[in-house]
Amino acid sequence: MNSSVKQRLRFFNSLFAFTLAVVAAPVMKAQCTLQLSDSGIVRLQSGQERELTWNTVPGASSYLVETLIEGLNEPSGPDFTFGGPYTESRNVEGRSITSIPVRHSVLYKMRFRYIVTALNRENSSFQPCSDDVLYVVEADQERAEIAARRIVPLAGKARGMNGSNYSTALILAGSGLGQPAEPGEEKLYQGRVYFRPLGAAISESDKYVEYAMDGDETIVFDDVMDSIGATGIGSLEVVPRTGFPTPLADAIIDNQLPDNTRTGARIQAVWGRDQLATTEVVTVGIRNTTDSRLAIGVRTLGNGGRVYFQHLASNGDQIDTAERYIDGGTTMLYSLAELFSSPMNAGDRIIFNYQGFELNGGMLRIESKGVVLFLTETGNRLNNPNVIPREPMNGRRYEQGFDRFLLY
Repeated sequence: MNSSVKQRLRFFNSLFAFTLAVVAAPVMKAQCTLQLSDSGIVRLQSGQERELTWNTVPGASSYLVETLIEGLNEPSGPDFTFGGPYTESRNVEGRSITSIPVRHSVLYKMRFRYIVTALNRENSSFQPCSDDVLYVVEADQERAEIAARRIVPLAGKARGMNGSNYSTALILAGSGLGQPAEPGEEKLYQGRVYFRPLGAAISESDKYVEYAMDGDETIVFDDVMDSIGATGIGSLEVVPRTGFPTPLADAIIDNQLPDNTRTGARIQAVWGRDQLATTEVVTVGIRNTTDSRLAIGVRTLGNGGRVYFQHLASNGDQIDTAERYIDGGTTMLYSLAELFSSPMNAGDRIIFNYQGFELNGGMLRIESKGVVLFLTETGNRLNNPNVIPREPMNGRRYEQGFDRFLLY
């Protein structure tokens, strides 16, 4: 092949390559790259705060943040604790966001995978890109201990009105777990029942009575205050030994009258794991205050907090407000007459909002271990209280397990 032919072939090859590049250029897509500030496996303590950030992706109009609760313990194989690989997804999408706070308070070591994806839902040719990181969060031992308790918000032993006396019975029941202990073996349920006096923070010196029973047994303390060796008003806590299960617990405030008749109110102990929210809001409707007295009870768990009270008319108009600060591990009882100078009418409503706090380096921040909010209604004739734990308005039980998709 002569040189002129070779030159012409090189020319046409170059021309063909150039033409192919020009034709292909319009259909080539820009590379999408998103990178998180954390990568791989990051270990955190329960409640530890961290900010997860990422770069702005050209052409992206929103960012989808998926939080996958992958299960318990170390980042290894699938977790079959719940009968299969356990995952729970909570999603949020926002425009122009480039960061999200990371903070998880857990009772067990848990794995949380964060996946951030850059999107442009208005442009079908945009190619999404994403990055992910796995957070392994260590358990909060104090929260775990609180979660295991059964709490009777108000109980005691005291004189009533018109010559009556009231005391508290306590029933502990196993749930049928396990086999009866053989001679020399430990019982399945073991722990202590503490009395926590009203208005005082819990203390190592608080009086208690011990219990031990198998899963198919029941223990009845006809007068648990007498068994504990205490008098007065306060709350009861069923505290299991570490590593032992929690029994069911019911209390009966029993009022004995001079003619040997009795009246009482049965109160189911609340489970600590259902009361671990940092903030709670509950509401109470008023029937009347002519033959009974109403009071708001607050039992703080862990650190202390602030309660903001609102008195609303039946039409929703605000009549009055009040606030109180409570130490950690304390039971307080506030009568409506003490909180508000305004009279109570049938159909009025009381809203109380609890916010836990702690001082951290001189700064006040939300950091409670939980709270029990309850209502007492006490008859004027016998001074016998009826105690009702209140369900929170935010209804966290109904939110868990559902995706929340927010676009703003």
